[in-house]
Amino acid sequence: MFSSIVYAFYKFYRYVTLRSAKRNPYDTFLLISSKLGVRPDIIIELAELIRSFDSDVTVATYYLTAFSVWFSQNKNPFYLMQDFPELVEGNEGKLGLNMFYHSLKLPFSFITVSSYAKQLIVEIILQRKLP
Repeated sequence: MFSSIVYAFYKFYRYVTLRSAKRNPYDTFLLISSKLGVRPDIIIELAELIRSFDSDVTVATYYLTAFSVWFSQNKNPFYLMQDFPELVEGNEGKLGLNMFYHSLKLPFSFITVSSYAKQLIVEIILQRKLP
């Protein structure tokens, strides 16, 4: 049940951010969660911690930390892509797999550990550019 609530919250968040593109996505997420009375999860807590550092580069090493890096809005975000869809689905289920694919659509510079991961990223980026 918690997973479906989080996913519904994400869909609502995406709708709001698309309607108000001038706002910072991190601030919008915090606003929505406070209005709904929901405590922001560990992704937001990590984003606040990342934001508190003055770093030149921020690297996400896991699909969930990719969201934290993105919400932190630090300069030069990178995503060290080490996960595979089959592994994520086996460990996290369909919801985790969906979040994994969404993390690949975030505007990052990518670093991969294999040619398979590179091909997956290229396919996702090409889909993102199609109308």
